Amino acid sequence: FARALLETAGGADTVLKRADQALAASQPQLALELASVVLRAEPSRREAHTTSAKALQGLAEASSNTIERNLYRAAAWAHRRSAER
Repeated sequence: FARALLETAGGADTVLKRADQALAASQPQLALELASVVLRAEPSRREAHTTSAKALQGLAEASSNTIERNLYRAAAWAHRRSAER
């Protein structure tokens, strides 16, 4: 399904570009959702992991809940590690 979505949207690069625009517009949840579609179709896509990490960090910074903030930070760390591989 994710691959079909990417094909319909013009490919992973197009979706990641839109995710970066969402980040720039302070929409980290949208950026994370878009990057997740790419990662479902292409799990090793470094750019999608990097975008996910940035989005999760943004969500962590916006959260006032300590537990939620730490969950977002841990997930961001995992995506940064995946981007480095």
